[in-house]
Amino acid sequence: MSHGGGWERAFTFLPSEQQAVSLGLDTATIMALDGRMFNGIKQWLRCWCFRAQCLLAETRDGYASDFHDAPYMRTNLAEWGSGRNESKLLFVRGAPFPRPTHAHRQGMQGSSGGRARAADTTGSRAQARDDTPAGFAHELALQMQTDGTGAQPQFAIEIERFAAAWYMTGLPVPEDYSNASKLKSSPERRAYMQVRSTGDDRHI
Repeated sequence: MSHGGGWERAFTFLPSEQQAVSLGLDTATIMALDGRMFNGIKQWLRCWCFRAQCLLAETRDGYASDFHDAPYMRTNLAEWGSGRNESKLLFVRGAPFPRPTHAHRQGMQGSSGGRARAADTTGSRAQARDDTPAGFAHELALQMQTDGTGAQPQFAIEIERFAAAWYMTGLPVPEDYSNASKLKSSPERRAYMQVRSTGDDRHI
């Protein structure tokens, strides 16, 4: 997907690992200070600015809503027929908010803790955690119909609004904050990506 397109309806589903509430306060604080959370929210913002008459941007429960005023609703995968008790934020423009098919239903609490991830040598647990349930996506596609009310946000404007809100909380704004991608702006500043550390002698 790119900014150059133009759709009647657009749907984005992001893992949002860098800005998820489930990180816990200690890890979230570290990521907010070192730039990872800022860049994670910036990628959500890029999706929010895709050219479309109506757009739904789904993320895990995260911090984007604390720094941007995009309209959103809070829901849970269990409310859409899934057995997973996983909180989601649905940011919507150009269409009414969708209605859960199983309102107020609670599913089983899943675990995505570090020990469970470390034991998952095949990646199946991570894939199950990150995959969007087909029934959830299907129902969103059925309900999301443009109503002609959506204004088209511009990334160049929205990134400045986000950076200002971030700065006002006292958090450091990355130097390359306005780049549409997460990459550094020059080859010299991207050189670190080609360097591998010595590690700690563990074998995986």
